[in-house]
Amino acid sequence: ETARRALVVCAATAWGGGTALFRSYAYVVASFTAAIVMVGALAARDGAEVELLSLHRIEMNALGALVSFWVETRVLATSARQQVEKGVAEVLQALGAEVARALEPFQPPGE
Repeated sequence: ETARRALVVCAATAWGGGTALFRSYAYVVASFTAAIVMVGALAARDGAEVELLSLHRIEMNALGALVSFWVETRVLATSARQQVEKGVAEVLQALGAEVARALEPFQPPGE
């Protein structure tokens, strides 16, 4: 019993550490949900049905995280180059607008 619970804690810790690296809301939620579901269910009642339900919930979380990861990397994928090019263009436009606004008081009247 103690070895099984230790294994659950180790697995939940590994899951939490691994999924929290992705910095997406879905992954952050998945990182702590497994521990809450499993440890909370085991503490509340002891029984095979509760453990089976907890494991099922963890499997569904893992499946959801995998589907989310797949959608982010395959369906909504943008390359780093595209993101940098878009970001540089936005920064340069904002910089140009601010320079123009800063130089307004120094423009000769009528321009």
